Amino acid sequence: MNIYIDIGNTKIKYITSKNPDKFHDYLYDLNNIDQIVDQIKEYNTTDIYISSVVSWVSDIFKEQLNNTHEIKITNLLNYISVDLKESDPIENSFDLGIDILLGCYALIERKNYIIVDMGSATTVSSVIDGSLRNILIYPGSKWMEKKIMTDINAIHQNNISNNTYISIHNGLSIGNQGSIISLIEHAKSLFTKNTPEVYISGGDRFLIEFEGAKYFEDIVLNGLIKYVECSKHEK
Repeated sequence: MNIYIDIGNTKIKYITSKNPDKFHDYLYDLNNIDQIVDQIKEYNTTDIYISSVVSWVSDIFKEQLNNTHEIKITNLLNYISVDLKESDPIENSFDLGIDILLGCYALIERKNYIIVDMGSATTVSSVIDGSLRNILIYPGSKWMEKKIMTDINAIHQNNISNNTYISIHNGLSIGNQGSIISLIEHAKSLFTKNTPEVYISGGDRFLIEFEGAKYFEDIVLNGLIKYVECSKHEK
């Protein structure tokens, strides 16, 4: 039995080859990493495959678990065309993440699509004619709302009325939804020849309703499993 692990900025998610429809999902910090590792040790595993955007966390897994393989960006660039040279007035500059590439690998048979991955950050990736051409990034909806509401409570020492609190929270939610939908519409405008399919994934995915979109619980894990299985067949 194999285990596939997606290590994000705030959560660790994993599934097993024995039960691929059951997602295990944990918030992590320095205090509970060992507990998650111990839980995985209880499985009778053949191999463990990791996708990670946080190197110190993946290092702990590799140190404590046998037969652990971390998938690197260089592995995927052999299969995924990346051309991010085109300038974009609202594109943010950041390192290309393994999670973005694995999301693209999950849909590698398709040529024109947009992936919206909604976690601690929301990324909107546009694949045009089979090449990753544009990436937009926005703060994660729940993370940003929680941070702002925590600051409001601290400033007002919990003395604001409940109605005011609710109205601020609702305003933030509506604003976040509108911003992300605007990013998707902007990404769609980059497709001049074909209409892209839209795929929405991640823990916050159901905060957004976009007509015609298809939903994944974790497109990164889908891509990780697909990459591992295809690599085995190539050998």
